[in-house]
Amino acid sequence: MGVSTMIKMLCEAVVAGVILLAGCGPTAEEQHAADQQQCSDFGYQAGTDAFANCMMKLDSKREAQAAADRRAQQAEQAAKDKAAQDG
Repeated sequence: MGVSTMIKMLCEAVVAGVILLAGCGPTAEEQHAADQQQCSDFGYQAGTDAFANCMMKLDSKREAQAAADRRAQQAEQAAKDKAAQDG
């Protein structure tokens, strides 16, 4: 087994591990409850426009962070793939 094959296998194992860990976060219901608590802690009252805006902002931040994390993982994988090809 060549070095490039071993590197490729290692990269695939790392990606698989990241995918498995991504599933370890809170459920949608747990996240919703945490967001509600956070907005309440900020002083917003449930049922108000301000509370709804708080909930939307928390969700948008989480989605933006997830997208940034995916881009970083893709860039890292592309760099590893290139190194394996050049190696």
